Amino acid sequence: MANDVGTWSGVRREMEDSWELVRVLRSGTRAMRAAGGKFTPATKKEAKTRDRYAQRLARTVLFPIYDRTVRKLASLPFMKPPTISGELPEPLDRLLMNADRQGTSLSSFAQMIYEDAIDRGLGLFLVDNVPTAGLTLPEADAIDARPYFRRVHPDNLVGCRTRMRNGVEEVVELRIRNWYYEASPVGGGDVLADMVERWTPERVERWYRSGSEHDPDREQNAAREYLSGYRLGETIEHGFGRVPVVACYTKRIGTLHGEPPMEDLAWQNVAHWNSLSMQGEALHYCRSPILKVAGASSTVAEARPEVGPGSTFTDTSSDLDISFVEIAGTSLAARRRACERKEPFAFVLPVFVVSKPEEHVPKGAPALAAIRPESFVLHRSDPGATTNVLAGTVAGVSHFGDTMQYVVRTGDRTVIVLTPRANAVRLHVDDAVWATWSADDVYMFSAAQADLIMEEPATEEAE
Repeated sequence: MANDVGTWSGVRREMEDSWELVRVLRSGTRAMRAAGGKFTPATKKEAKTRDRYAQRLARTVLFPIYDRTVRKLASLPFMKPPTISGELPEPLDRLLMNADRQGTSLSSFAQMIYEDAIDRGLGLFLVDNVPTAGLTLPEADAIDARPYFRRVHPDNLVGCRTRMRNGVEEVVELRIRNWYYEASPVGGGDVLADMVERWTPERVERWYRSGSEHDPDREQNAAREYLSGYRLGETIEHGFGRVPVVACYTKRIGTLHGEPPMEDLAWQNVAHWNSLSMQGEALHYCRSPILKVAGASSTVAEARPEVGPGSTFTDTSSDLDISFVEIAGTSLAARRRACERKEPFAFVLPVFVVSKPEEHVPKGAPALAAIRPESFVLHRSDPGATTNVLAGTVAGVSHFGDTMQYVVRTGDRTVIVLTPRANAVRLHVDDAVWATWSADDVYMFSAAQADLIMEEPATEEAE
């Protein structure tokens, strides 16, 4: 066990194929730049001149479509704190205000688990307890010894084993990793170390490994193997009779095996990153005209003069002909439209609700009307309705399993429409479309509620 306690299981390694993508996206611009060619392929010219590729990466900034969507969706069920029916006995009542013994409320803790599930398809936490053997009640209260919840970040999952018992698959081994810094035994500052907890139905073992040669952005180095160097620190009999792990799934493949339910949106975000990167590169070089020199002397020709602030050159050639060539804006405008087609995904996905709000909207007060994406009906031609209808164009098309997702732009608004993939109406980008809905499908919100669920408008990019 000492030789493989920290090695990923086959299922964990399989999940990493899709988890790495969403992890890098949610880590922001710095992580996307560090990933380099994995998500930002170089052009043929850049492959030969790596400095130019590095400069393009340094000028590219991630538009966080995926991250904003995950955070918004995760917050919607918790716009109001969850309520508990009845009263919890002491000390379980402390879970409401301090679910993890670190000051996190039950509502905030549940939102973190739900966000993990939306992001990775899987959210995990342990139900743990503080041993009280040999303690008096006042001593136990003084250290807050009670049951509590421990979040397990998906990246810290190392592996698990299961078995069938009475027709139910149950976890019989769970391994999770915890990272921390410790003082170097030879001085010179702190060193990175890790501890792997191995849970079984009877006990939990803690295996330690000091001085790991691992980058602080450790989870991005997915291929790292931990095959040696672990020592068993302690073994604790927990007495639960089972591995106390709880899983929340949004896209379940198997036990403790999930896939990101919005992986298609993540790839849309990568596509937008690359489009924006190339657009920025084009703008960078097209802001200055191209210098055209003919009939120059050999001295000037070998110097290859360039256009730029404060740049000058002189030549005594009598045949010298100098002119400037400026780039037309047609191609730049086309690239900008390609970027804009992907941006609606950042704002339409969070704007849906699961139930009608309890808050009453006073007559005449500012209000927002919202319709769930699956309540729209799309038409290729004008249905002739005068109410509950909007006309627009298709700005984006994608699919999630058996569901087609259309982004429809109409005037200054953008909406999302979900339809079964088997639907006879199949649309393409730039197609004209009409969307209708029933009056019973309209949800009304006060202005205060609208502020909670509506995303901020996109910032216009300077030309």
